[in-house]
Amino acid sequence: MAKQRNVQQQNALSFEQMHECALHFRKSGVAPAIATFLATNNINNIVIEQSAILYAETGPTMLGYAHGFAALIVTAEGKFFEIEIATNAEQTTVNEVYLFLDVTAKQNFSAQNRGTGKGAGALGLAVLAALHGITFNSN
Repeated sequence: MAKQRNVQQQNALSFEQMHECALHFRKSGVAPAIATFLATNNINNIVIEQSAILYAETGPTMLGYAHGFAALIVTAEGKFFEIEIATNAEQTTVNEVYLFLDVTAKQNFSAQNRGTGKGAGALGLAVLAALHGITFNSN
């Protein structure tokens, strides 16, 4: 049987998953339609400098379109946004916006939740800090 992870290990794993996702999009960028949509909604330099994509789901037939993009994003100002967008197959045009919602108020920013450790909001901010060269402490 697999050994259960303690709270610190669970937090470290969640951090690593978010961090890897953010690094992926910093290196590879997002489709032109997504970049344009984000910029027009005041989430500028999403991939290069300021914000981080903490979770993303992309792919064919997502949301019933040729290509879809769903993500949780944290901005440099510490605001969290959930988005769900459908694009054309070339990912150059947004066909439909299903969700663009500021979910900052729903985030758990506590660093010490009983039984779970850091909240997702606290971990997201730690990822953003790490991308800016500030070390994450998983304890």
